[in-house]
Amino acid sequence: MNRKIAVFCGAHSGSEQIFSDHAREVGKLIALNRAELVFGGGNRGLMGIVSDAAIDNNGKVTGIALAKLDQFEQTNPRITTEIITKTFFERKEKFLEISDAFIVLAGGMGSLDELLDVQVNNQVGMIAKPLIILNTLNYYDHFLAWMDNAVKYKFLSNINRDQIIITSSPEEAVDMALNLAAPSQDDWMTRLKI
Repeated sequence: MNRKIAVFCGAHSGSEQIFSDHAREVGKLIALNRAELVFGGGNRGLMGIVSDAAIDNNGKVTGIALAKLDQFEQTNPRITTEIITKTFFERKEKFLEISDAFIVLAGGMGSLDELLDVQVNNQVGMIAKPLIILNTLNYYDHFLAWMDNAVKYKFLSNINRDQIIITSSPEEAVDMALNLAAPSQDDWMTRLKI
């Protein structure tokens, strides 16, 4: 399968071993399913773990690195392809352009920014690509509660809220990234309830 799956995740490993375990499992499953991993390029934290797991299982890996962060994130030297970008905007644009689906693991502000960028582009019909949150240890529960509040107060439609798929299983996350079709780009105004 030639599907390219982007994984957004932290340049840190987090406080609990399960974050690393889930990153490792996602990278491995992407490679075993003959998909290509697209990630932030870093060799630290969950980024390093997910990319190493894909590489260790003979996977193809593309890193989209930000030149300014290279000293901190230290691009994984084992990856197949490296794309260097000058700005966060350029980096996110490249992710949107080359990826077929997105999985979000635990991470910091950068991961949340990338998650929202994908969803906003899905929401307004710029792209139509599956977005899956791997909600390890209920990490994203507060974000999901915020989205529920946005629906309650009519700032977000239920349809757009439900576009983000939530799972706590690495296997389900990768399976959905491989097999789900996103909503049509043509009905975005209906989804927004405009």
